[in-house]
Order: sequence, then C-alpha cells, then structure tokens
Amino acid sequence: MLPQWPERRLARITIDAPETSSARCARRSSRPPEYAGPVIAHDLRTLSALTARLVPGPPEDPDPGALEAGAAEAIDLLLGAFACEQPPIHAALEGGFVPLDPVAELGWRIRLEGSQGLPEREFAGPVKGLAQLLSDGLALLDRRSREAHGVDFADAPTADQDALLDAPDEQLGAFVRLALTLTLEAVYGPPQYGGNRDGAGWKPLGWAGFTQPQGFTPAQVSEPDGGATGSREAVSELRSSLPGEAGWRSDSN
Repeated sequence: MLPQWPERRLARITIDAPETSSARCARRSSRPPEYAGPVIAHDLRTLSALTARLVPGPPEDPDPGALEAGAAEAIDLLLGAFACEQPPIHAALEGGFVPLDPVAELGWRIRLEGSQGLPEREFAGPVKGLAQLLSDGLALLDRRSREAHGVDFADAPTADQDALLDAPDEQLGAFVRLALTLTLEAVYGPPQYGGNRDGAGWKPLGWAGFTQPQGFTPAQVSEPDGGATGSREAVSELRSSLPGEAGWRSDSN
C-alpha cells in the first residue's frame, strides 16, 4: 500500500498530454528525432496524473509538486535517452552530457530498453527494461481504474485515484513504488535531467542548487542556511510516511 499522504487534493485534476521525449530532444539538438520516444501520449498523460498524486502540489500543498517540476516529462526523457544526440545520462560540469563509452552505453541500453532478445544484451539472461516496466505498469493502472471506477486513471477524480493507489494490490504496489522512486528523482534531482523545473523541488528547501566547480565557502559549510529549512518533526513525519522497502524509512530518531 502507498503511504497516507496528508491533505490529499480532492478537486479533480485535468491534465493535458505533455510533449514526448523526442520533442524535448529535438530542442536540445538540431538533428531531427529518430523516433517518438518510449512513452506514448496517452501513457504520458497517465504518468502525469500518477506523479501528481505521489508528490502533490498546489492547491493541496503550497509547495510545487510533480506537475510543477515536470516529473513525468523528465521520466520520459530518461526512458528515451538514446533518442537524443547526447543521451542525458551523466551531466557535464561545463554543460551538456558526458559521452558514454561502448560499455556504459550497452549497460544503459539494457537498463532502459531491456535485452530485447539480443545476444549481446543477454549475457546475464533476459532483462525487461525500465521503459517496458513503466509501460506495463501504466497499462495495469488504467485497467485497475476502469475496473473500479469506469474510466482511465487520469480521468478519475483524485479521491478515486488515491483509493486505487492505497488499495492492497501487490502487483500494482510494486509498480507504484518504482514510479515513486522515479518521481522523487525527477522532482528533487538536478534540473539538467529535465525535472525540478525552475528549481521547483529545491526552492522550498532553501537549496540554491549545485555550485560546482565553485563549491562552497567555509561559512556556508559550517553555518546554518539562511533559507527555509524543515523542522526535525517535519522530517521525522515525512520519513515515517515513505515506503520502508524502498530504503527511505528509518525507525531511529
């Protein structure tokens, strides 16, 4: 089951289909995209609705959430990384992304695209890629929503969406945990990877972002930040609501 997030949004969310990864890659490069990306428009709409429930934003939460951070688009960009001339895998300090050597590219292709029956990718056995896991999970989420509420997940009222995500469904729960991991990475990770749009995930925390290669002054390292910070109680509450099996929960004080 998904943790009970406080003050969930009761109003229905209407989400327009976001652009696909190929469109974002086309903006990064003058070379036309070679394919439409791994997440089709319908699935991307479902993914947007899902991320909005995992990390809600206004009006339910005053801080920006997954929609404001562009989490679904960032996840799609990762899954379609090899549609980009520079795969957005490892950001370079000077801008752009570090080129992948053949071994690294093979590893990332297996992770994202799966082995696809190719001998050079199945040296350790068949692998289902992250793109396929996400596609299968989104299809399952829509199927469960139609069975329970008669409409696709993105078209259901958020109260029904939350009830579906909180249901004791082992198969769906495994997918939601994967989606939560990807969503948190997109909301709070470096903006170079397509998420955390305009620092949406960092600003409420008072985090100005990475300053490499300049680094930090001794005073910045040793003295409290001047920005917003979470109280010990708030951090403890958040930690207790995160799924323990994902490695975030700590029972220590």
